[in-house]
Amino acid sequence: MSDDYLAVSVTESWLNSSVSDAMIDMSGKYSVHRNDRLTKQGGGVLCLATKSWPSFSVPLPEKFQNLDVIAVTVFTDIGSLRYITVYRPPEFNKLGRETMALLVECLEYLCNTRDTVILVGDFNLPNIDWALLGWLRGTVVERRSLTGELSLSCARPAADG
Repeated sequence: MSDDYLAVSVTESWLNSSVSDAMIDMSGKYSVHRNDRLTKQGGGVLCLATKSWPSFSVPLPEKFQNLDVIAVTVFTDIGSLRYITVYRPPEFNKLGRETMALLVECLEYLCNTRDTVILVGDFNLPNIDWALLGWLRGTVVERRSLTGELSLSCARPAADG
């Protein structure tokens, strides 16, 4: 991996305590911030932040501990950047709706900052019709989440189609 990146986010990391931070970044150029899923196999998120700038993991309140979310603040010469990495399992039953509501609450908590927020992740929302937003590509637009509770900025979809 190039050492030119300020931060690199990974979803579905599938890591556990048997994988050390040194195994993730053998170059030693990145601080490893991770949230391994402890309750079942799969999931998990991590953010690698360059050691060129100080960084720290933002602590989450207890009620958000079972979510696959990590927030890392990086202090740079242009200001503080908060990278939020999210993985939402593809569940659309009652548990999935409850998880989404809790995730929205967690994102509201994490976005309540003066830092510039960069939100990335896999939200597993396959029914979003990105074609309807095709005219928005390359622009920044304010959108509401599916629950209407959180305002997000969207530069463009991760992939076409």
